[in-house]
Amino acid sequence: AQTRFISTMQAHLEALSHQSRNNPAGANLSVVEYMAIRRPCSGFILGFELLLYVLDIDRDPIHLHPLVHELRDLVLDYMCMCNDMVSCRMETSAGDYFNLPCIVYNSGAADTFQEALDIVAEMIKQVDARCVRVVDAIRRNEELMAMEPKLEMYLVTMVSCMSGTLRWSFETCRYGLKHEDATPSC
Repeated sequence: AQTRFISTMQAHLEALSHQSRNNPAGANLSVVEYMAIRRPCSGFILGFELLLYVLDIDRDPIHLHPLVHELRDLVLDYMCMCNDMVSCRMETSAGDYFNLPCIVYNSGAADTFQEALDIVAEMIKQVDARCVRVVDAIRRNEELMAMEPKLEMYLVTMVSCMSGTLRWSFETCRYGLKHEDATPSC
Protein backbone atom coordinates (compact mmCIF):
# COMPACT_ATOMS: atom_id res chain seq x y z
CA ALA A 1 0.00 0.00 0.00
CA GLN A 2 2.82 2.40 0.86
CA THR A 3 4.59 1.72 -2.45
CA ARG A 4 1.37 2.22 -4.41
CA PHE A 5 0.60 5.46 -2.57
CA ILE A 6 4.11 6.83 -3.22
CA SER A 7 3.85 5.87 -6.89
CA THR A 8 0.40 7.44 -7.15
CA MET A 9 1.64 10.60 -5.41
CA GLN A 10 4.53 10.83 -7.89
CA ALA A 11 2.13 10.48 -10.84
CA HIS A 12 -0.16 13.08 -9.22
CA LEU A 13 2.65 15.63 -8.81
CA GLU A 14 3.92 15.01 -12.36
CA ALA A 15 0.41 15.51 -13.74
CA LEU A 16 -0.02 18.74 -11.77
CA SER A 17 3.29 19.96 -13.15
CA HIS A 18 2.21 19.07 -16.70
CA GLN A 19 -1.11 20.85 -16.16
CA SER A 20 0.54 24.03 -14.91
CA ARG A 21 2.92 24.06 -17.90
CA ASN A 22 0.06 23.60 -20.37
CA ASN A 23 -2.60 25.97 -19.10
CA PRO A 24 -4.10 27.75 -21.04
CA ALA A 25 -2.23 26.02 -23.87
CA GLY A 26 -3.80 22.83 -22.48
CA ALA A 27 -6.89 23.85 -24.40
CA ASN A 28 -5.14 22.32 -27.45
CA LEU A 29 -5.26 18.83 -25.94
CA SER A 30 -7.63 16.14 -27.22
CA VAL A 31 -10.23 14.78 -24.82
CA VAL A 32 -8.22 11.55 -24.50
CA GLU A 33 -5.00 13.47 -23.76
CA TYR A 34 -6.81 15.71 -21.30
CA MET A 35 -8.38 12.81 -19.38
CA ALA A 36 -5.00 11.04 -19.25
CA ILE A 37 -3.67 14.10 -17.40
CA ARG A 38 -6.87 14.88 -15.47
CA ARG A 39 -7.13 11.49 -13.75
CA PRO A 40 -3.78 11.64 -11.95
CA CYS A 41 -4.14 15.44 -11.44
CA SER A 42 -7.16 14.81 -9.31
CA GLY A 43 -6.67 14.39 -5.61
CA PHE A 44 -9.37 11.72 -5.84
CA ILE A 45 -6.79 9.23 -7.06
CA LEU A 46 -4.83 9.60 -3.83
CA GLY A 47 -8.01 9.10 -1.86
CA PHE A 48 -8.68 5.85 -3.68
CA GLU A 49 -5.28 4.50 -2.67
CA LEU A 50 -6.01 5.51 0.92
CA LEU A 51 -9.38 3.79 0.66
CA LEU A 52 -7.65 0.50 -0.18
CA TYR A 53 -5.38 1.03 2.81
CA VAL A 54 -8.22 1.88 5.20
CA LEU A 55 -10.23 -1.14 4.05
CA ASP A 56 -7.05 -3.21 4.42
CA ILE A 57 -7.33 -4.39 0.84
CA ASP A 58 -3.71 -4.88 -0.09
CA ARG A 59 -3.96 -8.08 -2.07
CA ASP A 60 -2.46 -7.74 -5.53
CA PRO A 61 -5.08 -9.93 -7.25
CA ILE A 62 -7.78 -7.46 -6.20
CA HIS A 63 -5.75 -4.35 -6.88
CA LEU A 64 -4.57 -5.62 -10.25
CA HIS A 65 -7.87 -7.13 -11.42
CA PRO A 66 -8.92 -5.46 -14.71
CA LEU A 67 -12.50 -4.85 -13.55
CA VAL A 68 -11.33 -3.14 -10.35
CA HIS A 69 -8.96 -0.95 -12.37
CA GLU A 70 -11.68 -0.16 -14.89
CA LEU A 71 -14.07 0.83 -12.11
CA ARG A 72 -11.46 3.06 -10.48
CA ASP A 73 -10.78 4.83 -13.79
CA LEU A 74 -14.48 5.22 -14.55
CA VAL A 75 -15.21 6.62 -11.10
CA LEU A 76 -12.29 9.02 -11.47
CA ASP A 77 -13.57 10.09 -14.88
CA TYR A 78 -17.07 10.60 -13.55
CA MET A 79 -15.89 12.66 -10.59
CA CYS A 80 -13.50 14.75 -12.68
CA MET A 81 -16.06 15.34 -15.44
CA CYS A 82 -18.74 16.38 -12.96
CA ASN A 83 -16.29 18.68 -11.19
CA ASP A 84 -15.24 20.19 -14.53
CA MET A 85 -18.85 20.84 -15.52
CA VAL A 86 -19.68 22.55 -12.25
CA SER A 87 -16.44 24.50 -11.93
CA CYS A 88 -15.89 25.58 -15.56
CA ARG A 89 -17.74 28.90 -15.24
CA MET A 90 -15.69 29.97 -12.24
CA GLU A 91 -12.43 28.63 -13.72
CA THR A 92 -12.83 30.23 -17.13
CA SER A 93 -13.69 33.54 -15.46
CA ALA A 94 -10.33 33.28 -13.72
CA GLY A 95 -8.50 32.42 -16.98
CA ASP A 96 -8.21 28.69 -16.22
CA TYR A 97 -9.18 26.72 -19.33
CA PHE A 98 -7.94 23.33 -18.15
CA ASN A 99 -11.36 21.71 -17.88
CA LEU A 100 -13.29 19.32 -20.08
CA PRO A 101 -15.93 21.69 -21.49
CA CYS A 102 -13.15 24.00 -22.71
CA ILE A 103 -11.22 21.08 -24.18
CA VAL A 104 -14.33 19.86 -26.05
CA TYR A 105 -15.15 23.37 -27.25
CA ASN A 106 -11.60 24.09 -28.43
CA SER A 107 -11.39 20.71 -30.19
CA GLY A 108 -14.01 21.88 -32.67
CA ALA A 109 -16.49 19.20 -31.62
CA ALA A 110 -18.97 21.91 -30.63
CA ASP A 111 -19.96 25.16 -32.32
CA THR A 112 -20.98 26.82 -29.07
CA PHE A 113 -19.87 26.49 -25.49
CA GLN A 114 -23.39 25.28 -24.60
CA GLU A 115 -22.97 22.45 -27.11
CA ALA A 116 -19.65 21.58 -25.43
CA LEU A 117 -21.44 21.44 -22.07
CA ASP A 118 -24.11 19.20 -23.62
CA ILE A 119 -21.43 16.87 -25.02
CA VAL A 120 -19.73 16.62 -21.63
CA ALA A 121 -23.11 15.99 -19.94
CA GLU A 122 -23.67 13.09 -22.36
CA MET A 123 -20.16 11.79 -21.64
CA ILE A 124 -20.98 11.83 -17.92
CA LYS A 125 -24.18 9.84 -18.54
CA GLN A 126 -22.22 7.27 -20.55
CA VAL A 127 -19.55 6.93 -17.86
CA ASP A 128 -22.24 6.55 -15.22
CA ALA A 129 -23.88 3.75 -17.22
CA ARG A 130 -20.52 2.03 -17.67
CA CYS A 131 -19.90 2.24 -13.91
CA VAL A 132 -23.18 0.45 -13.26
CA ARG A 133 -22.23 -2.30 -15.73
CA VAL A 134 -18.74 -2.74 -14.23
CA VAL A 135 -20.03 -2.85 -10.64
CA ASP A 136 -22.56 -5.48 -11.74
CA ALA A 137 -19.82 -7.47 -13.51
CA ILE A 138 -17.66 -7.39 -10.38
CA ARG A 139 -20.53 -8.51 -8.18
CA ARG A 140 -21.35 -11.35 -10.59
CA ASN A 141 -17.71 -12.51 -10.52
CA GLU A 142 -18.06 -14.95 -7.64
CA GLU A 143 -14.37 -15.87 -7.64
CA LEU A 144 -13.31 -12.24 -7.36
CA MET A 145 -15.89 -11.45 -4.66
CA ALA A 146 -14.85 -14.53 -2.67
CA MET A 147 -11.18 -13.57 -2.95
CA GLU A 148 -11.73 -10.33 -1.03
CA PRO A 149 -14.57 -10.09 1.53
CA LYS A 150 -14.16 -6.29 1.74
CA LEU A 151 -14.60 -5.81 -2.01
CA GLU A 152 -18.32 -5.10 -1.56
CA MET A 153 -17.46 -2.26 0.84
CA TYR A 154 -14.99 -0.93 -1.76
CA LEU A 155 -17.74 -0.97 -4.42
CA VAL A 156 -20.22 0.78 -2.16
CA THR A 157 -17.62 3.38 -1.21
CA MET A 158 -16.68 4.06 -4.84
CA VAL A 159 -20.33 4.61 -5.76
CA SER A 160 -20.74 6.84 -2.70
CA CYS A 161 -17.72 8.86 -3.83
CA MET A 162 -19.46 9.49 -7.14
CA SER A 163 -22.70 10.72 -5.62
CA GLY A 164 -20.88 12.56 -2.83
CA THR A 165 -18.71 14.51 -5.24
CA LEU A 166 -21.69 15.53 -7.32
CA ARG A 167 -23.66 16.56 -4.25
CA TRP A 168 -20.71 18.50 -2.80
CA SER A 169 -20.22 20.31 -6.11
CA PHE A 170 -23.72 21.72 -5.92
CA GLU A 171 -23.81 22.33 -2.17
CA THR A 172 -20.50 24.12 -1.79
CA CYS A 173 -20.30 27.86 -2.25
CA ARG A 174 -16.97 27.34 -4.02
CA TYR A 175 -18.43 27.39 -7.54
CA GLY A 176 -21.14 29.99 -7.03
CA LEU A 177 -24.01 27.59 -7.71
CA LYS A 178 -25.49 27.52 -4.23
CA HIS A 179 -28.17 30.08 -3.59
CA GLU A 180 -27.31 32.30 -0.65
CA ASP A 181 -30.81 32.04 0.77
CA ALA A 182 -30.52 28.24 1.03
CA THR A 183 -27.58 28.26 3.44
CA PRO A 184 -26.67 31.58 5.03
CA SER A 185 -23.47 30.07 6.52
CA CYS A 186 -21.68 30.09 3.14
